[in-house]
Amino acid sequence: MQVTHKTIIQSKEVNKNTKYIIYFPGNAEDVGQHSFQDWSWCDKNTVIDLCNYPYHSEWHNPNILGRSKSKSIAYHIITLLPFIAAIAALYFLTPLAAAIPVSILLGVTFLVTTLLVNNVMIRSNAKFYTRGEDSVAVGVKRVLDLLEKGVDPDNIILKGQSIGGGVAAEVYKKFESKGIYLRCQISTSFSSIADVFMPVGNNGNKEDQRLIKRILKIGHWDIETYKTINSITPYTMFFNNEDDQVIKKNAQLATKIREMEKNGEKKSSQATEDKIFEILFKKHTILKPNSTGRRLMEEVNNNTHNFPLHLLESAESSYISARELHYLFTYLPYHMDVLHTEVNSFIENGSYGDYGTDNDKQRIVEVLWDIFNILDREELNELKGLLDNLDKKASCLTKNQNYRETSKNGTEKLKEWVERYNISFVDLDKPKTPGGFLIMHTSSSCARLLNNEEIFVN
Repeated sequence: MQVTHKTIIQSKEVNKNTKYIIYFPGNAEDVGQHSFQDWSWCDKNTVIDLCNYPYHSEWHNPNILGRSKSKSIAYHIITLLPFIAAIAALYFLTPLAAAIPVSILLGVTFLVTTLLVNNVMIRSNAKFYTRGEDSVAVGVKRVLDLLEKGVDPDNIILKGQSIGGGVAAEVYKKFESKGIYLRCQISTSFSSIADVFMPVGNNGNKEDQRLIKRILKIGHWDIETYKTINSITPYTMFFNNEDDQVIKKNAQLATKIREMEKNGEKKSSQATEDKIFEILFKKHTILKPNSTGRRLMEEVNNNTHNFPLHLLESAESSYISARELHYLFTYLPYHMDVLHTEVNSFIENGSYGDYGTDNDKQRIVEVLWDIFNILDREELNELKGLLDNLDKKASCLTKNQNYRETSKNGTEKLKEWVERYNISFVDLDKPKTPGGFLIMHTSSSCARLLNNEEIFVN
């Protein structure tokens, strides 16, 4: 199956420190419409890979995938013939059908075939919602491509919005089960897809709930995100929006995790770095519209589900924007030395550290101080104590230390699993070549081979 994707490059150099964000969009989102501005919050050494889903590519970008109108018409006619034959047989062989006027049967035939055959969007969505594992396979393939090119798993960040959050969590789980730890951050997503639909049949009717779960399982959409992403750590993070009319509060991932903590269903991590990230982010998992976003609420029927980051801020503090929170989670794990210095500076003398012309570190400092300002003294002292006990290294990402020695068997099994899907990627910026379809970051103007680091981005 062919899947469209788009790559946004922040820098002119790709090296061993480059971060790779793989973005999984919401169901109605077209990655082709994303621009550099949507991702301008990223630092200068980042590659953003916007990956569409199978079947979404068919109706978002039919011309890119090479369909011609004549071929499409021929396909429709051929597909239509069996349906017409079935209607004719029903009409001539069933007495009840014979009593129905021919005009009505023809009208129904036309309507049904229009919906099932001619409407690519409906057909594509039907495939999408009955083949959930295909979308997960696409994400696994993207990650495997990067790992094969020598990219460190610590530098791969999965980001998912809405249903894309569930897909990102499933991709994360696939690699985690093989001892490979990616980073995963989910926005405006659900605790489980079943929870999104439970209000439909949640009036005490357990049979309705079981039916919903069975239907989701048939389509491989029985995703329970809260079982995979349920803690704030350097590897995992989640955000939900106030006034989300698509995924209501009772079905949101952040709500489920808070309930689990309240009911003692989730044990707190004892890892020092996890505790540090919990202190920094725990007050900011819920986002609200900022002043600009509030002015637009009426235009979107008071629904923030698809609000871009520049319209959102922390519900805890209007001084902390959604962009800053995304930036901090994405890049802070590689700059823990900055965090240690700034906590001490904030507590002891109340002045920023001086990082000269390093704009990325300076930006981290500014966001950190906004967060420090809403921590109480006890939280600040706990944060300082944890940092004092942490190894004095720039990175706190330690789970993949033995990746090179232990991951080969795991990646080989994932390759075997994903090969049966026969996935290829079509670049939206450069869709066709004489040799066929382009794979990976083909539109990159900074493509280069770093022989000494075994990193190749084609």
